[in-house]
Amino acid sequence: MNINELISDIDGNKQKLVVGINREITEWRAVITTFGSIILMDTIFKIDLNYSGDMDNRAYFDMAVHTSKQVPDMLIKRLIPPEIDARPT
Repeated sequence: MNINELISDIDGNKQKLVVGINREITEWRAVITTFGSIILMDTIFKIDLNYSGDMDNRAYFDMAVHTSKQVPDMLIKRLIPPEIDARPT
């Protein structure tokens, strides 16, 4: 493996990502609940991913998440881990 590629592992499905090549992560269902049973959001989503390369030991991606229903900003901020530096375009 060279510096222009990495291996992604999404739910056990490993694939090589190469700089500049698009990858589509197929549809998944996301159900967000509170108190274990109250449904806040139920949506189908898919992700378009493009690996941009590595800089300073960090992987950079362009990513678009398409959902069947609009996810409120408040939920997005709580769902994305702080280790991920996500910025809208």
